Amino acid sequence: GINLNWNENLEKDITGPAIDTIKVLSLNGDTYLRIKIGTTSDIWLFDTGASGFLITKEMEKQLIAEKILSPSNYKGIGEYELANGAVDSCRKYIVNNIQIGKFKVNNITISVTDKGKKIIAGKNLFNKFKSLTLDNKNDLLILHK
Repeated sequence: GINLNWNENLEKDITGPAIDTIKVLSLNGDTYLRIKIGTTSDIWLFDTGASGFLITKEMEKQLIAEKILSPSNYKGIGEYELANGAVDSCRKYIVNNIQIGKFKVNNITISVTDKGKKIIAGKNLFNKFKSLTLDNKNDLLILHK
């Protein structure tokens, strides 16, 4: 069958209100938004073309120190296709309690690149929401649980 992006089971991974509006930052045609993992609140590149979350090895060290990444949620090496078509072998972890706006989201796969310099928020987080609307005029992302 067809693999749909959304199903009702994904909603169980989200806690928070039915809807939230999140301020985004537009820069050189790209969209960035604030996402918090552990004590770290960073500005992530919002990339609906990316399948998952991509972090740098520096961020990995920090999240290991906070015990957010550990052997218990390590899922091995997987391939992550970068925007330029290159494939990078990345360490993968399953992470809970990712905060975006008023939402907390569980069961997100995070890939760690040794090559990349950007942190990217891809579709695996946003696919858990029923809908998302990017309001370019007002620089807002509207998420519906």
